[in-house]
Amino acid sequence: VMAAQGVWVVHDGVPKKIVSRGIKAKCSNRLTTYGFALNISTELSYFDAIYPCGLDLKMTSVEQVTGKNYSLPKVAKMLAETLVKKFGEISGDNSHELI
Repeated sequence: VMAAQGVWVVHDGVPKKIVSRGIKAKCSNRLTTYGFALNISTELSYFDAIYPCGLDLKMTSVEQVTGKNYSLPKVAKMLAETLVKKFGEISGDNSHELI
């Protein structure tokens, strides 16, 4: 599981990956980019044709775990609110707010 970093949940007694992450560093202009993908209501059968992260692992989605179909705008808002809250807790600066 640790070879495929991201966010994992245990669903139906099986560890499954729900968030993938990626990082890209360009030495020429010293640019680093980072991103992540949260499976919200992803068609999980697409993962049957590939080896995510180069491994034979199980993927899942928010919909599969919760049984609810959330919209992208709703999940984006919930995620942004959580990130702002956690950033405030970690930094000790709670003056940040969503705009």
